[in-house]
Amino acid sequence: MRNQLNLLRYVEGDSPIHRLNPRAKVGALVAMMAVFSFDASWLAVALLWVVVLGGAKLAGLPRSVAPRPPRILLITMAITVALGWIAGGDPYGLGGVILQLRLFGFTLGLLGMSMVLGWTTPTADLPVAAAWLLTPLRAIRVPVDDIAAGLAIAVRALPLVAEEFSTVISMNRFRSKQHKDLVVRGMDITATATVASVRRAREIGEAVQARGGAPTAAQIAQTPSCPNRWGVAEVGLAVATVGAIAAVTAF
Repeated sequence: MRNQLNLLRYVEGDSPIHRLNPRAKVGALVAMMAVFSFDASWLAVALLWVVVLGGAKLAGLPRSVAPRPPRILLITMAITVALGWIAGGDPYGLGGVILQLRLFGFTLGLLGMSMVLGWTTPTADLPVAAAWLLTPLRAIRVPVDDIAAGLAIAVRALPLVAEEFSTVISMNRFRSKQHKDLVVRGMDITATATVASVRRAREIGEAVQARGGAPTAAQIAQTPSCPNRWGVAEVGLAVATVGAIAAVTAF
């Protein structure tokens, strides 16, 4: 499981995080991402990881749900830190390294917060919450219907994309034993991924047309599976979000 793409795969549970209104969770995520992006300080990084680890603990998520970082990512991070060490800077010539570590902590924190949301929210409810949040933008002529329909299709197609990538990776491992030429292997992977993407896109397009076209944002937002009522837990989440934002902006 740790070698698979589990970014938006729902993990069954009955924790307070699972029972939260998806609209409240998505709204809090967007608000914290927007504010933290303007002030990527160490306080923001610490608050991000408190939210990520605390949310995962409260949701009762197993450790095995987290994907194993690919080797190329670890190599890239090591090279970046080495370049920061060469660049130097205060204090003690480690300014570049500290800056890179803060950037990694911030980026991985945002990714972790998004992953916790995906693991504790049914995939079908994410476009519903997004459509509800985008509806006010209709007043400034934003194509809300197109954006909401695109998000709904993208979220529903993500498991198919993960399956295709698993197939491509398996084929690459098999071909690597027969062909040592990196150019040939790269061409095989590119051709396979392109054919699979075109086939899946055609199948999704035909399915949408068979159902009468893409739904509007209003239709998506009114899906019964995502309740529109707000309770004490949702209000508590809103208060915690405001508190985190106030802490970041105050310092």
